[in-house]
Amino acid sequence: MTKHDTTMDNSAQTPKATAIVDLAEMQRASKLMSDVADKWCTVPALNYVLMTFADGTLTMRATDLDIDAETTVEADCSGNAVVTINYRTLRSFVSAISGPVMIEVYAGGSNDPSDQITLAEGDLKLRLRSVIPADDFPPRQPFPDTASHWTMSQDSLMRLVNTCWHCISTEETRYYLNGIYLHVENGNLRAVATDGHRLACVDSSEKPTLDEGMILPTPLLKLLRSLMKKAGNEPVMIKAAPNAHKIEVLLSGVSIRAKTIDDTYPDYRRVIPSGPFGIRSTLNRTQILRLAKTASGLTKNNPGAEIDPRKGRLSVKAFDGDAVSVPIKVETEIEGQLMPFGFNLGYLRKQAEATPVFTLHGTDRGSPFILRGEDPTTLFVLMPMRID
Repeated sequence: MTKHDTTMDNSAQTPKATAIVDLAEMQRASKLMSDVADKWCTVPALNYVLMTFADGTLTMRATDLDIDAETTVEADCSGNAVVTINYRTLRSFVSAISGPVMIEVYAGGSNDPSDQITLAEGDLKLRLRSVIPADDFPPRQPFPDTASHWTMSQDSLMRLVNTCWHCISTEETRYYLNGIYLHVENGNLRAVATDGHRLACVDSSEKPTLDEGMILPTPLLKLLRSLMKKAGNEPVMIKAAPNAHKIEVLLSGVSIRAKTIDDTYPDYRRVIPSGPFGIRSTLNRTQILRLAKTASGLTKNNPGAEIDPRKGRLSVKAFDGDAVSVPIKVETEIEGQLMPFGFNLGYLRKQAEATPVFTLHGTDRGSPFILRGEDPTTLFVLMPMRID
């Protein structure tokens, strides 16, 4: 636990290092450190942020040993020092201030060699000791020189992540599905995610030299989504070392190094139906959300969405036998006679969030369906649900 010392008075000392940091910049850096620092670890150093003052720059770094994030903090900085500060202490202080932060580092005394840190904003001042020596903080491992690298825009990267997001598995027993699989297909970068019930496959225009695929874990993807909420055309440099199961992402003054999932991704191509498709049905977000809202008040269990091609109607059916008919017309084309078919309504709702309008293509009511939206470089696969 961080030790606070309210009796320290450094007014007569000259600080080893100082930095004045704008509020917005301090909020950005502290949030990033808080997102990465290990909350439940038994290694005390992993609860801390490493702050380095050197050559007129301030950097902050946090790690949980699987993800390592380092950021350059825009600051008016001077002096040289390396100290550690508990990420919770840093985050709490930043949440309580409303202006620029003055950071000062003082050398420890003969009785206590630990460096002393002062954080101040207006009348609010926090003094504490750097109780975890900087040498105890895990060193940053060098990245392999043989790594492949390429550059893409934040928009392009977030398109891959967001399109696949709802299909990532959360099942711990099949941990190799707990992420997005990146590889090169027909010369282009492709992202794939599946939980065994649904699958997302999206191609991009990037053409990296990537000999092997790699599985990016969900915690890394969450961090990237948090960093790139607004996205944009700002470039992102990606370095990939599949053999070493490592990846590095560099963007906006942030370097993130992470371990990828060390396992083989299943051959997803085997579950993508090739047709010919005798069923074609188009749905939109408004229809599905209306159906989900109606079902939430009338059914107790996880409902299925039934499409009856004979009536051109979309309805709800729950596992406990409850059913509610919703007068929603659905554009459906079929060849020959076909009984009603259905899907998990929750899956359809998540799909509608990713693709406002999509068309289902299937061969029969018991086989996987292909879903396509307006983007021709993206396809989804959804397993049907028994509704009898």
